[in-house]
Amino acid sequence: MIALMKAEWQKLWFLRSTRIYFLTLIFTSLSLGLVFSLTTPTTQGKALSELTGLQVITANLLGIDAGAILLIIFSARLVADEFSTKLIHVSLAITPQRVRFFTAKMLTFGMLSLGFGLLITTLTFGCGQIILFANGRALLSLSSPGVLQLLAGCALLPVFYCLLTVCLTFLFRSSAGSISFSLGLMLLPALASWFEIFVQRIVLPLLPRAALHSLSGLAEPGTPEALPLWLSLLSLFLWLLVPYVLTAWNFKKKDV
Repeated sequence: MIALMKAEWQKLWFLRSTRIYFLTLIFTSLSLGLVFSLTTPTTQGKALSELTGLQVITANLLGIDAGAILLIIFSARLVADEFSTKLIHVSLAITPQRVRFFTAKMLTFGMLSLGFGLLITTLTFGCGQIILFANGRALLSLSSPGVLQLLAGCALLPVFYCLLTVCLTFLFRSSAGSISFSLGLMLLPALASWFEIFVQRIVLPLLPRAALHSLSGLAEPGTPEALPLWLSLLSLFLWLLVPYVLTAWNFKKKDV
């Protein structure tokens, strides 16, 4: 398994275009985070001076969503290219155990997304601190209530959607289906909020965003998205476990 993961890791970093894409991903996340935090009069109807330090940091951390979207696209296209170019045949000839190969791919992308999640979260948090300092505001300490929970929850977001996308790309064997599903899952809570509250209370707790928002402390108490810690973790686990099992069975039984 370790050897397979090393081989997959080398595939990720082999192309120069990939490294450029990763730099673009980081730059885009930071840029949009700054845009969100500096345009609060438009986005939130409040001037920056009216927001608490935690709210300023939270606005800046919205840039992580952009990084997650770019990571979804990258993961889907890279995995789909193996099927479209028939490189998957070479990989499976070297590693006939398909489930093991698929699991190694998932673990490798999990490590990649975790690294980027931590990096982007740290950098966007740092940018938020710079904004606070530039406006004569007190910096936000990591020991402040809710800060570490917020950062941990935000760092988890790219990991979840990247792993889900890799799984779905193996299942659909194309990037179009997996990207559409993952992005649709990100946007579905916004659509669900248009319906009556009883519909929201049924739909929203079932979606990954509720679990991610609850883990990061962004879900307001009493709202449909507010879930207990154990239920949030269980929800994310099931959202990944079901596609993983289905994909592993399909990949093992069907020819590529």
